[in-house]
Amino acid sequence: MIPTQDVSVYLGGSPTTITIGGGNRNTQEAYLKTWTLNKITYPTNGFTTFDFEANQYFDGTASKKVGGLRIKKISSFASDTSQAIVKYYIYGQAQDGNGDLQTNLSLQYESKQKILSYQQSIPPGSNPYFEYSYDSRRYSSNLTGPLMPNEGSPVTYTYVTEYDDEAPHANGKTIYEFRQASDTKISLFNSSKFYVQSKHWNRGQLSKKRVYGKDNKIK
Repeated sequence: MIPTQDVSVYLGGSPTTITIGGGNRNTQEAYLKTWTLNKITYPTNGFTTFDFEANQYFDGTASKKVGGLRIKKISSFASDTSQAIVKYYIYGQAQDGNGDLQTNLSLQYESKQKILSYQQSIPPGSNPYFEYSYDSRRYSSNLTGPLMPNEGSPVTYTYVTEYDDEAPHANGKTIYEFRQASDTKISLFNSSKFYVQSKHWNRGQLSKKRVYGKDNKIK
């Protein structure tokens, strides 16, 4: 169940790329919606329905679905026969549905270990000398790290547009803008390794709200 990925290796002393895996770990949106809240009925006989969809990001080539859900549409009814009051949500600055991926899913199936070899020097009792080292990489269908970042969602969104109706969205809109701080990679001293300083505490706060009328002008 390891997804298809290209791995750089040395064969016969020369660098080359091999392809491993082949498992289908693609997000199945229908299964994500299992046991989610889809309706609230009120004592007044009114009710609200919820429609969810999978998170989405752009991987540099195409838009891809990923784990977790986001709200797509909220419909409120005063009764069974009343007209719905609809809130419809589209994500991304360009309204392309894409957000910012906060975890590198391809690395979740790989673990690395550096092996160092030392030989005992002559005469016995003297300090051993370094002989060689190599990197050991292991790939597993079981995740080697946390699937979710600290904020609990693999994708975050800087822009969310709320429409007051479904397409063609003629009744105005509200654009919400949220903070988006990127994590920082910090290299370790005298080493090729690094650690990630998370900025999850500085993501997701509402920073701006713009309300537009039917004429597409800011109110």
